[in-house]
This record gives sequence, C-alpha cells and structure tokens, in this order.
Amino acid sequence: MAADLNFGMDKAELKQLLAKSKKEPLGCAFGKGKDAKTAYLRLDKIKQGKKIEAELSKDFPDMKDGRWGTAQVDTDIDPKLVTFLMNKPAAGIGKRLIKILKLAGYTKLRFQYEDGSPPEEELDEEEEGLEATGESEELPPADSLKPRLTALVQRIPAALQADPTRKASLLELAKQGQGLIAANDYPGALHAIEDLEVALDAPVIKKEPISANTGAVAYGKSRLAWLAAHGQMMASVAKLRASITDTYEGSPAWSKIDSSFSERIEKRLETLDESLADLLDDAMNAADAEKRAAKVQAARDKIAEYKNFLSSEKALLEGIDSNPFVEISILPTLTKTLDTLSAAVR
Repeated sequence: MAADLNFGMDKAELKQLLAKSKKEPLGCAFGKGKDAKTAYLRLDKIKQGKKIEAELSKDFPDMKDGRWGTAQVDTDIDPKLVTFLMNKPAAGIGKRLIKILKLAGYTKLRFQYEDGSPPEEELDEEEEGLEATGESEELPPADSLKPRLTALVQRIPAALQADPTRKASLLELAKQGQGLIAANDYPGALHAIEDLEVALDAPVIKKEPISANTGAVAYGKSRLAWLAAHGQMMASVAKLRASITDTYEGSPAWSKIDSSFSERIEKRLETLDESLADLLDDAMNAADAEKRAAKVQAARDKIAEYKNFLSSEKALLEGIDSNPFVEISILPTLTKTLDTLSAAVR
C-alpha cells in the first residue's frame, strides 16, 4: 500500500491519534476496499465507532465489511501493538490494516470482539522475520526527540509574554518530556512533546482594562447568566451519559465506554466550574472600589481561562454537540455567554 494512498485519514493525524490512545481508547472503524489489498481506517478522539463507520462508508462507497469499536496502544504490553476492540470479526483484513498502521510506526495488531469471537493477532512480515531470528528493532534514540523538545522550550518565553498565566502548565510539560527522555520512555516523551506543541499553539485571549465603577447589578446579572449556562451544560452532559448508558450498559465494552466518558468528557469539563459565579458574587458585594476592582480582575481572568479552554478543546466540544445519541448545543451556548460576560464584567 503506497504511503500516499487515501486510506481514510491523514497519515500524520493517524500517528497523532494513536499516540493519544496510549492514555485512553479512541473510537475507530475500518473496512475492506474493492481489491484484495485495500483497506480503510479512521480514528477519532470524540466520536463513537458506529458513527465513524457510517462516515467512512459514506466517504468510500466501495468499502465493505465495515466494522466499528475502539483502538488503543498499550505501551505496558508492547509499544508497537494496536489493540482493536470491535463489534465483530472481518475475515482477511488484518494484513491490510498492518500496512496502514506501519505508516505510523506500529507493526502489530490484535483484534478483540464484543460478540465473543476468539481474539486474533496480526504481525508485519518484516517484524515477524525479526522475531523469528530473535532480533528486535530498536526504539528511536533520545537524540531524535531532544531537538524537537528544545525548539519548543525556546518558544516558552514568548508564549509567557503573551500570557504569563500559562507558565506552570508549559514548564510542567517541558519538564515531563525531559524526564521521560532521560528515562528512555520515548513513546511517553513523544506524547508530552505533542501536548506541549498543542499548548504553545493555543490562541491567547487578550485581556482588556477594567473599571472599578461598574454597578453591582451588572455583576449580579452576569453571575446568574453563568450559573444558567453552567447548569445547562451539566444537564446536557447528564442527558448524553444517560442515553449512552441505555445503549451500551451490559455489553462487553461498557466498562471501557463508561470510563472513557468520565475521563474524556466529565473530568475535562470540570475546568468550566462555578468559580466564576463565586468571583462575581464577591465583586457584587465588595465593600470599596479597590476591593471590587481586584475581584473584577479575578473574574475577568477566569472568563479568559474559560474562553481559552473553549478554544483549545473546540474539537472535544464540537464532538459532544454532534453526538449521535441526543441533540445538545454546549459550545454555542458557552461561547455566546462568555462573549457577553467579557463585555459586561468591567
């Protein structure tokens, strides 16, 4: 299979998503092409496998034997192994998928099935030859990752000039990458480096000067507006969880789906908490102009933090809104509310 062949997603995206799957399983789908060597594969960090399979089938009308489920790389077992937990078997697709996975640096796959079929494994032919002779391919040397990390570290001062509040998080990612390289944990180091790249590329929300003379009524209304938006978000997430539970509870994959929902959605949305409402309440009840100005600035900083979260997690929120289970609209509601609060809280 040629490296530039369209197999369902960009090669760089495949590599990035498989790296992310080391933390948690990702939704995936695959199917056979019209000839004996072609296959299609797609992963997504938000969408469920069934929805991915429907989209893949639509994009590639010649696809047959479509299957859906999750994919994950477990470095504790083998950093070159991709495990697919799928709805049912598709005979003869293993070797086709290996050719795709090899483009991202993975040479082994394991199929596990929700319908109780026995698991299967596939190994790249070159890797199989190495195992037969007792040889193994070395992991990439630390020197291949150090220059990339160093270049990112050199960007941190400029990023902190634009937004000093990110200092702790950026330095922690850099430190983590350096430590993992020193420990020869190259897959882990690569993941930390990719996280640092994403953090550095995230847009900065510029802060505007505030006034200490705005009336307390405006802060009270803003507080209620945020509580309403936050409550709507929590209700939407609960509605989505209930629908997913009704669909999958009792299936072999339920424990992973439940855990993934908690980690990928509920815990990440904890950033959008009610602390802004507390700050606005403090601003509303501040005894003098100086104290009120300090509370207002803290509230504006919190609004900026929330807006940065919406920007950096846009794909997550869009994926939640476009879920195939229930109709919800979290991202537009939060965006509109925070834009309104940015103008009102001064």
